[in-house]
Amino acid sequence: MIAQMGLASHKKGINMEILKMAVPVVFAAGFVMVIIWLGCCARLFALLKVRQPEKYKQMGEPSVILNNSIRNNMAFMRFLFRREDRALGDLAISRFTGFMFYYFFVVLAVYLFLVISIFSLVQTKPH
Repeated sequence: MIAQMGLASHKKGINMEILKMAVPVVFAAGFVMVIIWLGCCARLFALLKVRQPEKYKQMGEPSVILNNSIRNNMAFMRFLFRREDRALGDLAISRFTGFMFYYFFVVLAVYLFLVISIFSLVQTKPH
């Protein structure tokens, strides 16, 4: 019985060590993913500005840096999550927003993993 408890404790220690090594790697990957996300946003805004100027103006002429307000961000997220691109009839924009829709959830999953991992590591007391 005591040997089993020791084995379980040893396995937990190994898992925590793996988690400690994984967190910086996942953090770096998440950082790169956010840079990619911002690039995708900039590309989508440029596509909308040229190919769908009415929709672009309706969204508040969003930009990654210069015209980045809460109102514009909310309009963009509504556009993305309600799949408003479909009504535009622009296949290139629809494909790109489809990719961004799923990519958003991948990035979200990476950051949720990081938060849960960090809280797990913080709550673990060294022996």
